[in-house]
Amino acid sequence: MSRVLPLAAAALAVALALLPSDAPGCAVAPGKGQSVQTTGEQAVILYDEANRIEHFVRTASFSGTSADFGFLVPTPTKPEIDVADGAIYNTLAGVTKPRVEVRKVKKSKFGIGCGLESSATFANVKTALAPGAADVTVVEQKRVGNLDVSVLQADTPKAIRDWLGKNGYDDRPELTDWLKPYAEGKWFISAFKIAADVASKPNQVYAVAGTTVRMSFATDRPFYPYREPADARALVPPGGRLLRVYMLASTISTGVVGLEPSSRWEGRTVWAGQLAPDVQERATAMAKVTNPGWAGKTLCLTEFEDHASPRPGTDEVYFGPAVDQSPVERPPQIVYETIDTTSQDVMTFGGLLVVVALAFAIGLAALIRWMRKAI
Repeated sequence: MSRVLPLAAAALAVALALLPSDAPGCAVAPGKGQSVQTTGEQAVILYDEANRIEHFVRTASFSGTSADFGFLVPTPTKPEIDVADGAIYNTLAGVTKPRVEVRKVKKSKFGIGCGLESSATFANVKTALAPGAADVTVVEQKRVGNLDVSVLQADTPKAIRDWLGKNGYDDRPELTDWLKPYAEGKWFISAFKIAADVASKPNQVYAVAGTTVRMSFATDRPFYPYREPADARALVPPGGRLLRVYMLASTISTGVVGLEPSSRWEGRTVWAGQLAPDVQERATAMAKVTNPGWAGKTLCLTEFEDHASPRPGTDEVYFGPAVDQSPVERPPQIVYETIDTTSQDVMTFGGLLVVVALAFAIGLAALIRWMRKAI
């Protein structure tokens, strides 16, 4: 039976170093005796404020000895699901990378000068599915890249769990509480799994190249699906857990867990500012977004980093305009450039000796003349 990763966001990947076969929770749960390693956890959200549509871009990349797992993504309205261009991450990372600041340092073997060796220091930047079960509506089934997806809707968590169990997904009890608010709110659940023809033979190491997925759906407030089952929230993977979110909207953004004004999110703003028109155009094209409501307008990019581990995934992360609209940059990368002044110092010292010698000669001549007159 396939295991499921009910993502705290359309979390198509959880940043775990390596999960044992009995790993609990919303983390990847491979089959017995198997292991799965996830690589990277980042997402891009483009919010079309004019049309109230969120375009959510996510990539799932896995490597290990099992492809027998899946993941679930909740959305408040029926999503349009298609592939996107994974190069969008590098494009945006190129915008938010630290600027390079060159500092020149003089070095001389002659012994005149500061004598510092050349060095470069960098800022540490914390930088194939069966029909639906009873009481479940299977709204859509399709293939997206190397993934199969079924979009579901049901009135009860049990109905969705039953469908998952009958269709090769994990249906562990912990999913009930996770599914409850989505069933009550009539949300849609997109159930993804690695397509059968992609999986390799058992007990052999394989890699599933990341399929970048774009999910577009109507929502009055853009969000990152952050909620996780209780057993998944308790996970503290080796090396921690990093989530990176690129938020594109009409303003610089901030995020909170849940809809309470007093709530907060561990995500830290590491970059914020306006996008250049050419970058905005490329990002829109890579996300495969057509006829966006922001056409002719300038979007702002806000990059967040969330290092929380364990993660407080009790609700979604909702985004809105930040109170402070000031630009934010990462600390610069300091590169020290050495200037060898040895030859210059030699010439300077030689010139100084000539001047001193000349001054001494002139002074000596003047003294001799004075002494002669005195005699």
